[in-house]
Amino acid sequence: MSDSNVPGMPPRNAPQPLLSERVRAAFEEQIDQAIGVHESWMVDLTRATETGISALSIEVVASAEECAIGRWLAEGIPPALRSTVLYARSKMRHAAFHEAAARVLTLAFARDPAARAALKAGGFFADTARELRATLDAWREHARA
Repeated sequence: MSDSNVPGMPPRNAPQPLLSERVRAAFEEQIDQAIGVHESWMVDLTRATETGISALSIEVVASAEECAIGRWLAEGIPPALRSTVLYARSKMRHAAFHEAAARVLTLAFARDPAARAALKAGGFFADTARELRATLDAWREHARA
């Protein structure tokens, strides 16, 4: 019986997974953590729109490199995946997320009602956050491929 006929064994010419099982599991955990960070930003910004107060400065919020997702994109993505379209899209959407978050925080500090509107469905921040989340979900699917 050849290897290709052994139950549970891939055929000899089957493509090898891009990531080993151990690396894939660690990568998925990093994605889950990134999604958690993304969700905590949403909570913090919502609170700021309600109170006009945030422990974060606009400068910190505007910096895509300072947050956990930024560090994950810079250090946690395996080098083999950094040349993908998904990686480029992730960097772009993550930067847009920070730009939009800083804009919301600026409006929140000014007690401008536009800050709350930005977080609602169809608002500029909600749309940007949804796109970033979709990109993070795409990483999970990519890791499982």
